Amino acid sequence: MGLSGSEKRARRKQRDASAPRLAPLTAVIKQSQECSVKELLAMIRAHAGNARKQEELCATLTSVMARRKMSVDVQNEVVKEGGAETVVAVLFAHARDAGVQTTYCRALVAMTLGNADNRIAVGAAGGVEAAVVAVSAPIFEVTDAALRALQELTLHNPTNATRAKVAGIMDAVRAVEPRYLKDENTLKETLQAGRLLDTAGKTLHNISMALAASDVEGCMP
Repeated sequence: MGLSGSEKRARRKQRDASAPRLAPLTAVIKQSQECSVKELLAMIRAHAGNARKQEELCATLTSVMARRKMSVDVQNEVVKEGGAETVVAVLFAHARDAGVQTTYCRALVAMTLGNADNRIAVGAAGGVEAAVVAVSAPIFEVTDAALRALQELTLHNPTNATRAKVAGIMDAVRAVEPRYLKDENTLKETLQAGRLLDTAGKTLHNISMALAASDVEGCMP
């Protein structure tokens, strides 16, 4: 004989009560603001599958690096604690989430800005490929953050420049202009499109220069 409706509800209630619960988002944010880099990264990993919490936690991590003026020590600590792999994993896990893509691409910039060693580490973790995928998003903020990340990752880095080329950055950039620069654009949209095209141009310039430098070095005796 099957369970009655009231018995089923009682069992569901008991099962829900015994299940592990994640802290509310506001509590997670408050806690994250008082955490070390290592603890922040651990919290991001612990909330795998919850895009909103991961987005807020990454924003906190990026603000930590920004508050300390992109200190090399802080950038290196993030990478040392597995930040590159963690950020890239979240980018691939939430490839269709605009908030996550924007926030985590900005984190790639924060980790690598003016830091040649971290460009190598983030590139090895798959950051270039993740950013190239994000360039194709039909949302300005995502495309902007992704192009900015690639601009930094490919600066004086032939390996990352090659990764970007292989991942399809040329086709992704070609699609930016027709996607954002339209006759019916408002002034704001036209300015946004101009900003994207400027960043895309700088990114392609970095890639071209890095690959050219690599070719010259390869020809030297």
